[in-house]
Amino acid sequence: MNQKTSVMLIATVSLAASVGRAESPPLRDEPQRRHRILQELGPKFSLHATDHFLVFFDRQRDWAIQRGRLLEKSYNQFYGMMHEVGWPVRPLRHRLVCILLHDRARFVEYARTTDQLTEHWPNGYYSSGTNRIAFYNDATAEPLRKLAAQLRGRQTQLDQLYLRLQGMHAPVRPVERANLDARIRTLQRQLDSLHRTQWLVVERANASKATHEAVHQLAFNSGLQQRGLAYPFWMVEGLATNFEAQDLNRPFGLGFDNPARRTVLRSAVRRNEMVPLEQFVVIVDPRKAAEAHRNLLYAEAWGLFRYLFEHHRPQLMQSFRSYATKPVEGGDALRRWFTDSFGPIDAVQARWMRYLGELRAFSPQP
Repeated sequence: MNQKTSVMLIATVSLAASVGRAESPPLRDEPQRRHRILQELGPKFSLHATDHFLVFFDRQRDWAIQRGRLLEKSYNQFYGMMHEVGWPVRPLRHRLVCILLHDRARFVEYARTTDQLTEHWPNGYYSSGTNRIAFYNDATAEPLRKLAAQLRGRQTQLDQLYLRLQGMHAPVRPVERANLDARIRTLQRQLDSLHRTQWLVVERANASKATHEAVHQLAFNSGLQQRGLAYPFWMVEGLATNFEAQDLNRPFGLGFDNPARRTVLRSAVRRNEMVPLEQFVVIVDPRKAAEAHRNLLYAEAWGLFRYLFEHHRPQLMQSFRSYATKPVEGGDALRRWFTDSFGPIDAVQARWMRYLGELRAFSPQP
Protein backbone atom coordinates (compact mmCIF):
# COMPACT_ATOMS: atom_id res chain seq x y z
CA MET A 1 0.00 0.00 0.00
CA ASN A 2 1.22 3.50 -0.74
CA GLN A 3 -1.35 6.23 -0.27
CA LYS A 4 1.26 8.91 -0.90
CA THR A 5 1.18 7.89 -4.55
CA SER A 6 -2.58 7.38 -4.29
CA VAL A 7 -2.45 3.62 -4.85
CA MET A 8 -3.20 0.75 -2.51
CA LEU A 9 -2.06 -2.67 -3.63
CA ILE A 10 -2.72 -6.32 -2.91
CA ALA A 11 -0.56 -9.18 -4.09
CA THR A 12 -2.44 -12.45 -4.11
CA VAL A 13 -3.40 -14.81 -4.83
CA SER A 14 -22.34 -17.51 -4.06
CA LEU A 15 -21.31 -17.36 -0.61
CA ALA A 16 -23.42 -19.71 1.41
CA ALA A 17 -24.20 -17.54 4.39
CA SER A 18 -24.22 -13.83 4.76
CA VAL A 19 -25.30 -11.30 7.30
CA GLY A 20 -28.12 -10.39 4.94
CA ARG A 21 -28.66 -7.80 2.30
CA ALA A 22 -27.48 -4.37 3.42
CA GLU A 23 -30.15 -1.76 2.86
CA SER A 24 -29.16 1.52 1.23
CA PRO A 25 -30.92 4.32 -0.62
CA PRO A 26 -31.02 3.89 -4.42
CA LEU A 27 -27.99 5.36 -6.15
CA ARG A 28 -28.66 7.85 -8.91
CA ASP A 29 -27.87 6.96 -12.48
CA GLU A 30 -24.86 8.82 -13.90
CA PRO A 31 -24.87 8.46 -17.69
CA GLN A 32 -22.28 11.19 -18.25
CA ARG A 33 -19.85 9.54 -15.85
CA ARG A 34 -20.35 6.17 -17.53
CA HIS A 35 -19.78 7.68 -20.95
CA ARG A 36 -16.65 9.52 -19.82
CA ILE A 37 -15.06 6.35 -18.40
CA LEU A 38 -15.93 4.32 -21.50
CA GLN A 39 -14.32 6.98 -23.67
CA GLU A 40 -11.22 6.93 -21.48
CA LEU A 41 -10.91 3.12 -21.60
CA GLY A 42 -11.46 2.78 -25.34
CA PRO A 43 -13.73 0.90 -27.74
CA LYS A 44 -12.84 -2.59 -26.48
CA PHE A 45 -14.61 -1.96 -23.16
CA SER A 46 -18.24 -2.51 -22.24
CA LEU A 47 -20.20 -1.83 -19.06
CA HIS A 48 -22.12 -4.05 -16.67
CA ALA A 49 -23.93 -2.09 -13.95
CA THR A 50 -25.04 -3.57 -10.62
CA ASP A 51 -26.85 -1.90 -7.71
CA HIS A 52 -23.61 -0.47 -6.28
CA PHE A 53 -20.88 -0.99 -8.89
CA LEU A 54 -20.05 -0.03 -12.46
CA VAL A 55 -18.06 -2.93 -13.89
CA PHE A 56 -16.13 -2.00 -17.03
CA PHE A 57 -14.72 -5.02 -18.86
CA ASP A 58 -12.82 -5.72 -22.07
CA ARG A 59 -13.88 -9.36 -22.65
CA GLN A 60 -16.25 -12.07 -21.42
CA ARG A 61 -19.51 -10.48 -20.28
CA ASP A 62 -20.42 -13.63 -18.34
CA TRP A 63 -17.28 -13.29 -16.23
CA ALA A 64 -18.03 -9.60 -15.65
CA ILE A 65 -21.55 -10.50 -14.50
CA GLN A 66 -20.12 -13.08 -12.09
CA ARG A 67 -17.65 -10.52 -10.71
CA GLY A 68 -20.49 -8.06 -10.31
CA ARG A 69 -22.42 -10.55 -8.19
CA LEU A 70 -19.36 -11.15 -6.02
CA LEU A 71 -18.81 -7.41 -5.58
CA GLU A 72 -22.42 -7.04 -4.46
CA LYS A 73 -21.94 -9.85 -1.96
CA SER A 74 -18.83 -8.06 -0.71
CA TYR A 75 -20.94 -4.93 -0.30
CA ASN A 76 -23.58 -6.83 1.68
CA GLN A 77 -20.98 -8.53 3.88
CA PHE A 78 -19.13 -5.30 4.58
CA TYR A 79 -22.12 -3.11 5.38
CA GLY A 80 -23.97 -5.89 7.17
CA MET A 81 -21.03 -6.64 9.44
CA MET A 82 -20.25 -2.98 10.09
CA HIS A 83 -23.83 -2.43 11.24
CA GLU A 84 -23.82 -5.67 13.22
CA VAL A 85 -20.74 -4.73 15.25
CA GLY A 86 -21.75 -1.09 15.56
CA TRP A 87 -19.00 0.52 13.49
CA PRO A 88 -20.35 3.73 11.94
CA VAL A 89 -20.31 3.78 8.13
CA ARG A 90 -22.18 6.08 5.78
CA PRO A 91 -24.11 4.97 2.68
CA LEU A 92 -22.37 5.11 -0.68
CA ARG A 93 -22.87 8.36 -2.56
CA HIS A 94 -22.49 6.83 -6.01
CA ARG A 95 -21.72 3.52 -7.69
CA LEU A 96 -18.13 2.38 -7.34
CA VAL A 97 -15.98 1.68 -10.40
CA CYS A 98 -14.35 -1.66 -11.13
CA ILE A 99 -12.07 -2.22 -14.14
CA LEU A 100 -11.80 -5.83 -15.34
CA LEU A 101 -8.96 -6.75 -17.68
CA HIS A 102 -9.09 -10.21 -19.20
CA ASP A 103 -5.35 -10.87 -19.24
CA ARG A 104 -2.44 -9.84 -17.07
CA ALA A 105 -0.55 -8.03 -19.84
CA ARG A 106 -3.41 -5.56 -20.36
CA PHE A 107 -3.79 -5.19 -16.60
CA VAL A 108 -0.10 -4.27 -16.22
CA GLU A 109 -0.42 -1.73 -19.04
CA TYR A 110 -3.57 -0.20 -17.52
CA ALA A 111 -1.91 0.07 -14.09
CA ARG A 112 1.16 1.73 -15.61
CA THR A 113 -0.68 4.28 -17.76
CA THR A 114 -3.55 5.10 -15.38
CA ASP A 115 -1.93 4.94 -11.95
CA GLN A 116 1.79 5.02 -12.77
CA LEU A 117 2.11 1.63 -11.10
CA THR A 118 5.32 0.00 -12.35
CA GLU A 119 5.55 -2.94 -9.93
CA HIS A 120 4.64 -6.24 -11.58
CA TRP A 121 3.74 -8.20 -8.46
CA PRO A 122 0.15 -7.13 -7.68
CA ASN A 123 -2.74 -9.18 -9.05
CA GLY A 124 -5.16 -6.36 -8.37
CA TYR A 125 -5.28 -3.02 -6.58
CA TYR A 126 -7.40 -0.18 -5.28
CA SER A 127 -6.32 3.32 -6.32
CA SER A 128 -7.33 6.07 -3.95
CA GLY A 129 -6.40 8.54 -6.70
CA THR A 130 -8.96 7.30 -9.22
CA ASN A 131 -11.12 5.63 -6.52
CA ARG A 132 -11.25 2.48 -8.66
CA ILE A 133 -10.41 -1.16 -8.24
CA ALA A 134 -8.75 -3.05 -11.08
CA PHE A 135 -7.84 -6.68 -11.57
CA TYR A 136 -7.61 -9.39 -14.22
CA ASN A 137 -8.73 -12.97 -14.72
CA ASP A 138 -6.26 -15.26 -12.97
CA ALA A 139 -6.84 -17.89 -15.64
CA THR A 140 -4.35 -15.84 -17.71
CA ALA A 141 -1.69 -15.62 -14.97
CA GLU A 142 1.70 -17.23 -15.60
CA PRO A 143 1.31 -20.13 -13.13
CA LEU A 144 -2.04 -20.97 -14.72
CA ARG A 145 -0.53 -20.73 -18.20
CA LYS A 146 1.98 -23.40 -17.13
CA LEU A 147 -0.81 -25.55 -15.74
CA ALA A 148 -2.75 -25.11 -18.98
CA ALA A 149 0.33 -26.26 -20.89
CA GLN A 150 0.45 -29.40 -18.73
CA LEU A 151 -3.21 -30.00 -19.48
CA ARG A 152 -2.62 -29.71 -23.22
CA GLY A 153 0.32 -32.11 -22.99
CA ARG A 154 -1.67 -34.72 -21.08
CA GLN A 155 -4.61 -34.33 -23.49
CA THR A 156 -2.29 -34.88 -26.47
CA GLN A 157 -0.92 -38.06 -24.90
CA LEU A 158 -4.43 -39.27 -24.19
CA ASP A 159 -5.59 -38.57 -27.76
CA GLN A 160 -2.62 -40.49 -29.15
CA LEU A 161 -3.38 -43.50 -26.95
CA TYR A 162 -7.02 -43.49 -28.05
CA LEU A 163 -5.90 -43.45 -31.69
CA ARG A 164 -3.61 -46.42 -31.04
CA LEU A 165 -6.46 -48.27 -29.37
CA GLN A 166 -8.81 -47.57 -32.29
CA GLY A 167 -6.15 -48.68 -34.79
CA MET A 168 -5.79 -52.17 -33.34
CA HIS A 169 -7.58 -54.06 -36.10
CA ALA A 170 -5.44 -57.17 -36.09
CA PRO A 171 -5.68 -59.62 -33.21
CA VAL A 172 -3.96 -58.12 -30.17
CA ARG A 173 -2.69 -59.94 -27.14
CA PRO A 174 -4.96 -59.34 -24.13
CA VAL A 175 -2.03 -58.16 -22.02
CA GLU A 176 -1.12 -55.50 -24.62
CA ARG A 177 -4.69 -54.17 -24.73
CA ALA A 178 -4.92 -54.26 -20.94
CA ASN A 179 -1.70 -52.25 -20.62
CA LEU A 180 -2.98 -49.66 -23.08
CA ASP A 181 -6.32 -49.43 -21.27
CA ALA A 182 -4.49 -48.94 -17.97
CA ARG A 183 -2.36 -46.14 -19.43
CA ILE A 184 -5.48 -44.43 -20.78
CA ARG A 185 -7.22 -44.64 -17.40
CA THR A 186 -4.16 -43.26 -15.61
CA LEU A 187 -3.83 -40.35 -18.01
CA GLN A 188 -7.55 -39.62 -17.78
CA ARG A 189 -7.33 -39.48 -13.97
CA GLN A 190 -4.32 -37.14 -14.20
CA LEU A 191 -6.16 -34.94 -16.67
CA ASP A 192 -9.27 -34.78 -14.48
CA SER A 193 -7.14 -33.92 -11.45
CA LEU A 194 -5.33 -31.13 -13.32
CA HIS A 195 -8.65 -29.70 -14.51
CA ARG A 196 -9.98 -29.67 -10.94
CA THR A 197 -6.78 -28.02 -9.71
CA GLN A 198 -6.92 -25.40 -12.43
CA TRP A 199 -10.54 -24.55 -11.67
CA LEU A 200 -9.94 -24.39 -7.91
CA VAL A 201 -6.82 -22.21 -8.18
CA VAL A 202 -8.49 -19.77 -10.58
CA GLU A 203 -11.71 -19.52 -8.58
CA ARG A 204 -9.95 -18.97 -5.26
CA ALA A 205 -7.53 -16.39 -6.67
CA ASN A 206 -10.26 -14.46 -8.48
CA ALA A 207 -12.64 -14.54 -5.50
CA SER A 208 -9.97 -13.59 -2.97
CA LYS A 209 -8.73 -10.52 -4.79
CA ALA A 210 -12.21 -9.34 -5.84
CA THR A 211 -13.47 -9.35 -2.26
CA HIS A 212 -10.20 -7.94 -0.92
CA GLU A 213 -10.11 -4.97 -3.30
CA ALA A 214 -13.85 -4.36 -2.97
CA VAL A 215 -13.46 -3.97 0.79
CA HIS A 216 -10.62 -1.47 0.31
CA GLN A 217 -12.92 0.52 -1.94
CA LEU A 218 -15.92 0.23 0.37
CA ALA A 219 -13.89 1.24 3.43
CA PHE A 220 -12.64 4.39 1.71
CA ASN A 221 -16.09 5.33 0.41
CA SER A 222 -18.07 4.64 3.57
CA GLY A 223 -16.11 6.88 5.93
CA LEU A 224 -14.44 4.01 7.79
CA GLN A 225 -11.16 5.15 6.25
CA GLN A 226 -10.24 8.47 4.65
CA ARG A 227 -8.78 8.78 1.17
CA GLY A 228 -5.42 10.52 1.10
CA LEU A 229 -4.24 9.29 4.51
CA ALA A 230 -1.23 6.98 4.75
CA TYR A 231 -2.61 4.32 7.10
CA PRO A 232 -0.40 1.70 8.75
CA PHE A 233 -0.16 -1.43 6.62
CA TRP A 234 -1.63 -3.71 9.30
CA MET A 235 -4.71 -1.54 9.59
CA VAL A 236 -5.70 -1.16 5.94
CA GLU A 237 -4.61 -4.62 4.77
CA GLY A 238 -5.74 -6.34 7.95
CA LEU A 239 -9.30 -5.20 7.27
CA ALA A 240 -9.20 -6.31 3.62
CA THR A 241 -7.59 -9.71 4.26
CA ASN A 242 -10.27 -10.45 6.85
CA PHE A 243 -12.89 -10.13 4.10
CA GLU A 244 -11.17 -12.35 1.52
CA ALA A 245 -13.38 -15.14 0.17
CA GLN A 246 -11.41 -18.38 -0.12
CA ASP A 247 -14.23 -20.83 -0.69
CA LEU A 248 -17.23 -19.74 -2.73
CA ASN A 249 -19.44 -22.20 -0.84
CA ARG A 250 -18.66 -20.67 2.56
CA PRO A 251 -19.37 -17.31 4.20
CA PHE A 252 -16.58 -14.78 4.51
CA GLY A 253 -15.73 -11.62 6.39
CA LEU A 254 -14.83 -10.54 9.90
CA GLY A 255 -14.94 -13.51 12.25
CA PHE A 256 -14.67 -16.16 9.55
CA ASP A 257 -11.58 -18.21 8.80
CA ASN A 258 -9.09 -17.43 6.04
CA PRO A 259 -7.23 -20.73 5.56
CA ALA A 260 -4.65 -19.34 3.13
CA ARG A 261 -3.52 -16.53 5.45
CA ARG A 262 -3.77 -18.74 8.55
CA THR A 263 -1.54 -21.40 7.01
CA VAL A 264 1.19 -18.88 6.15
CA LEU A 265 0.98 -17.30 9.58
CA ARG A 266 1.13 -20.53 11.57
CA SER A 267 4.10 -21.69 9.50
CA ALA A 268 5.91 -18.43 10.30
CA VAL A 269 5.17 -18.89 14.01
CA ARG A 270 6.59 -22.42 13.99
CA ARG A 271 9.72 -21.26 12.12
CA ASN A 272 10.13 -18.18 14.31
CA GLU A 273 9.97 -15.96 11.20
CA MET A 274 7.41 -13.42 12.40
CA VAL A 275 8.18 -9.75 12.02
CA PRO A 276 8.30 -8.38 15.61
CA LEU A 277 5.25 -6.28 16.42
CA GLU A 278 7.39 -3.24 17.22
CA GLN A 279 8.63 -3.27 13.61
CA PHE A 280 5.40 -4.48 12.03
CA VAL A 281 3.10 -1.74 13.32
CA VAL A 282 5.19 1.01 11.65
CA ILE A 283 5.15 -0.51 8.15
CA VAL A 284 3.25 1.64 5.67
CA ASP A 285 4.54 0.53 2.26
CA PRO A 286 5.38 -3.19 1.75
CA ARG A 287 6.42 -2.92 -1.89
CA LYS A 288 10.16 -3.05 -1.23
CA ALA A 289 9.88 -6.41 0.52
CA ALA A 290 10.68 -9.65 -1.30
CA GLU A 291 7.64 -11.55 -2.58
CA ALA A 292 7.86 -14.33 0.04
CA HIS A 293 8.17 -11.69 2.77
CA ARG A 294 5.20 -9.75 1.41
CA ASN A 295 3.01 -12.84 1.68
CA LEU A 296 3.99 -13.09 5.35
CA LEU A 297 3.25 -9.40 5.92
CA TYR A 298 -0.27 -9.81 4.55
CA ALA A 299 -0.79 -12.90 6.70
CA GLU A 300 0.45 -11.00 9.77
CA ALA A 301 -1.92 -8.16 8.97
CA TRP A 302 -4.78 -10.65 8.81
CA GLY A 303 -3.78 -12.24 12.12
CA LEU A 304 -3.20 -8.99 14.02
CA PHE A 305 -6.44 -7.43 12.83
CA ARG A 306 -8.32 -10.63 13.67
CA TYR A 307 -6.80 -10.70 17.16
CA LEU A 308 -7.59 -7.04 17.84
CA PHE A 309 -11.14 -7.45 16.49
CA GLU A 310 -11.68 -10.44 18.75
CA HIS A 311 -10.05 -9.14 21.94
CA HIS A 312 -9.87 -5.33 21.62
CA ARG A 313 -12.85 -4.49 19.44
CA PRO A 314 -13.82 -1.15 21.05
CA GLN A 315 -10.21 0.03 20.90
CA LEU A 316 -9.92 -1.11 17.29
CA MET A 317 -13.00 0.86 16.30
CA GLN A 318 -11.71 3.90 18.17
CA SER A 319 -8.33 3.58 16.41
CA PHE A 320 -10.03 4.16 13.05
CA ARG A 321 -11.63 7.32 14.43
CA SER A 322 -8.50 8.64 16.09
CA TYR A 323 -6.32 8.07 13.04
CA ALA A 324 -8.77 9.83 10.74
CA THR A 325 -8.91 12.76 13.15
CA LYS A 326 -5.16 13.00 13.70
CA PRO A 327 -3.03 10.85 11.35
CA VAL A 328 0.59 10.26 12.29
CA GLU A 329 3.79 9.74 10.31
CA GLY A 330 7.11 8.16 11.19
CA GLY A 331 8.03 5.04 13.11
CA ASP A 332 8.18 6.53 16.60
CA ALA A 333 4.87 8.34 16.18
CA LEU A 334 3.16 5.20 14.86
CA ARG A 335 4.47 3.17 17.81
CA ARG A 336 3.16 5.77 20.27
CA TRP A 337 -0.22 5.84 18.51
CA PHE A 338 -0.45 2.03 18.61
CA THR A 339 0.50 2.01 22.30
CA ASP A 340 -2.08 4.70 23.09
CA SER A 341 -4.70 2.62 21.24
CA PHE A 342 -3.96 -0.91 22.48
CA GLY A 343 -1.41 -0.76 25.29
CA PRO A 344 2.33 -1.45 25.53
CA ILE A 345 3.59 -3.17 22.39
CA ASP A 346 5.51 -5.83 24.34
CA ALA A 347 2.35 -6.80 26.23
CA VAL A 348 0.26 -6.89 23.05
CA GLN A 349 2.99 -8.96 21.36
CA ALA A 350 2.95 -11.53 24.16
CA ARG A 351 -0.83 -11.90 24.12
CA TRP A 352 -0.92 -12.01 20.32
CA MET A 353 1.71 -14.75 20.15
CA ARG A 354 -0.27 -16.85 22.63
CA TYR A 355 -3.34 -16.29 20.47
CA LEU A 356 -1.47 -17.37 17.33
CA GLY A 357 -0.11 -20.44 19.09
CA GLU A 358 -3.68 -21.60 19.69
CA LEU A 359 -5.03 -20.50 16.30
CA ARG A 360 -7.04 -23.14 14.48
CA ALA A 361 -9.73 -23.10 11.81
CA PHE A 362 -12.57 -21.09 13.27
CA SER A 363 -15.90 -19.49 12.54
CA PRO A 364 -17.90 -16.91 14.47
CA GLN A 365 -19.39 -18.05 17.74
CA PRO A 366 -23.14 -17.77 18.15
